[in-house]
Amino acid sequence: MFLRYSPLVLLILAPNLRAQGISFVEVTGSSGLDVPVAGIAPGLSVGDFDGDGWEDVCVTGAEVRHPQFFHNRANWIAAHGTGPLFLDVTSSVFPVGSNDATASCFADIDNDGDADLVMSRRFRNPVTGQTTSKHTGVEFYINQDVGRRFQALGADYNLGRDATPHGGLTLGDVDLDGDLDVIFTHNGGGNGIGGPGFFLRNGGNLNFTDESASFGANITSPTRYFSTVLCDFNGDRWPEMHAAVDFYTDIHCRNIGGVFQNVTTQVGATNQGSDMGLAIGDPDSDGDFDIYSTNINIGVFYENDGNGNFTNSASSRGIASFSQGLGTCVGWGTAFVDFDLDMDEDLVVVGSLGLAELFENDGTGHFTRASATSGLQLIGRTLVPFDYDRDGDMDLLIGHDSPNSTPRLWENVTGSASGRHWLVIDPVGTTSNADGVGCHIEVTVGTKTMHRAIVVGSSFKSGLPLSAHFGLGNAALADEVKVHWPSGTVTVLTNVQVDRRIQVTE
Repeated sequence: MFLRYSPLVLLILAPNLRAQGISFVEVTGSSGLDVPVAGIAPGLSVGDFDGDGWEDVCVTGAEVRHPQFFHNRANWIAAHGTGPLFLDVTSSVFPVGSNDATASCFADIDNDGDADLVMSRRFRNPVTGQTTSKHTGVEFYINQDVGRRFQALGADYNLGRDATPHGGLTLGDVDLDGDLDVIFTHNGGGNGIGGPGFFLRNGGNLNFTDESASFGANITSPTRYFSTVLCDFNGDRWPEMHAAVDFYTDIHCRNIGGVFQNVTTQVGATNQGSDMGLAIGDPDSDGDFDIYSTNINIGVFYENDGNGNFTNSASSRGIASFSQGLGTCVGWGTAFVDFDLDMDEDLVVVGSLGLAELFENDGTGHFTRASATSGLQLIGRTLVPFDYDRDGDMDLLIGHDSPNSTPRLWENVTGSASGRHWLVIDPVGTTSNADGVGCHIEVTVGTKTMHRAIVVGSSFKSGLPLSAHFGLGNAALADEVKVHWPSGTVTVLTNVQVDRRIQVTE
């Protein structure tokens, strides 16, 4: 284990963990993220492309039709005080003629220590010659020269292709061989039938093959897939697949030694509605990972019993409804995040047609509505929580789907006024995949143990950071940090200093 970044200092103020609400201010105007979208749900992802410790932003679904890339220059701004925070470097980063894309996720797919991009792209209609959101597949962009440019792998790697729209994109080490495999699912759009899912196995050396036929469960059977995630829900290290499904029953497949079995009914993940976005977390602090799934006006909280069986307890937890008004609110992106650094995960949802909600966790896994005093406007489809300014609390980037609208950046100003502490863990795998995707990370302060999972692609069309963020309240030290690696190795650190970001190497 070693420190990568200089620790950042928070002001020491109010000691009471529950004495204040969660507060944001919009900083879109100075962000430089002024890229208009094309009137479709934009994709947003964040990752540290050049290894400088600051997370950059990729926007897909832009009006210009090819992916846009923004370099985080917060360190430059701190030193020179001029220019936009995020600088558009698309022309130097992406190859000329980059394809129109719907969504992306940062992930180190070649295990060389830098952040690549996995994208769902649009293909051309053979009749009109125009790219269309109703024909999508997977494309890989490899990070070249340590954050100088991306290189597309080429036409031979256009996998997972079908004449239906994007559903969900997730990565994980399905077979525990030390590299990241891909699941890409399609949504049928307005045809009422749906599209297929695909399992793309990583054989190493950038050798991806369509192994859908050997997935075990019938992933190619058409349904209306939306957000899809790989996560170990039963504690056996092998990641399960959970998919939010529109109109039809959600899908949950158990991983049995690298082969999947559809256990949706057996485990109780049987909501049938219009599920679209997923949040993965442990808001009740019982050591296993729960699922929150957005719908139209309602949310489903699949509470895990520790063995990968689920009960919908959204109503008793206070999160069965996320609409701020009396009308329709269609829920999309969502995430569990400790916004106020009080050692529990809060919940945020963005929606279309109406405002969605921010919920504050009371410390027991029960939630109260917090949007009214937060300053947030939670309307949109995509949502990425990340610490863009590295001050220790999690900010929000929200993507809107109105034509010519731009992503909106909201700065979290809760932590800077609280005196609360924090810790961010960046896992670096050696036997496991380099990003540590699939890690279960625990941080213990006194009698409280917090749990995070490193997953890819849960929130709708949103690539979240591949790191684990913990609020630590007033604690001056983290008593223990424990990283459970996909390989089975466990790394334990004790008496870890707070208010910093650290790499933990397997």
